[in-house]
Amino acid sequence: MISFRKVFAIMDAKTKTLMSKNFFLMMLFSIGYGILMNSVIGEVTTYALALAVVCNVGMALYITTLILAEEKEKNTLRVLMTSSVTGIEYFLGTVIPILIELEIVNLILVIVLGVQMSLTAWIIYILMTTLATLSCAMIGMIFGIYAKNQMNANSVVTPAVLILMLIPMFADLMPIMAILSNYLFTGVVIESINSLTYNSIIVTPMQSTVLLIECVLSIIAFLFLYKKNGFEA
Repeated sequence: MISFRKVFAIMDAKTKTLMSKNFFLMMLFSIGYGILMNSVIGEVTTYALALAVVCNVGMALYITTLILAEEKEKNTLRVLMTSSVTGIEYFLGTVIPILIELEIVNLILVIVLGVQMSLTAWIIYILMTTLATLSCAMIGMIFGIYAKNQMNANSVVTPAVLILMLIPMFADLMPIMAILSNYLFTGVVIESINSLTYNSIIVTPMQSTVLLIECVLSIIAFLFLYKKNGFEA
């Protein structure tokens, strides 16, 4: 049974970590990147928004990897194990604050870049970016499980972030990239947001399936590996 007292305690600790200088700057970087791309591209604000959102989603991978690696390095994770924190409790306590903060950035990006959306489009946008962010966060936590320390985590996670970002960005230039992009949640986000009109965002059944399956699989994989590697008492 889930102990919400433990979940809230982990959430409180993670929120304080996220408000530290380094992690706060990571989130601000996505906004700055969006503004820069908007000024370069010009009036096509939806594409600038798509690129900025994918950049922000990628931050979830960085943040969760570094947080978990730091806790292993400082033996904080061992303390949590002795208090019988389960994988699902650690998952909820870690991911919820990250999701909230990164989704706030995704909302700010829409406003800052001047993209107009109806209520329906807003709902689709929030659901889609939440699933993508959650997938990236879980992949980051999987990397964090195997990272020896923060330095090792940073060197391992950077190529993963670049792959998730660059494949969709080069989809229009290389056919093989276009095929791969269709099966990546980051590719779905870029293509869908770029199709944004005031009334709706075009998300095909296949794209919805990709988002859902990759999100569910990443969560299952993390919970399994968390227990397999001895982090659950």
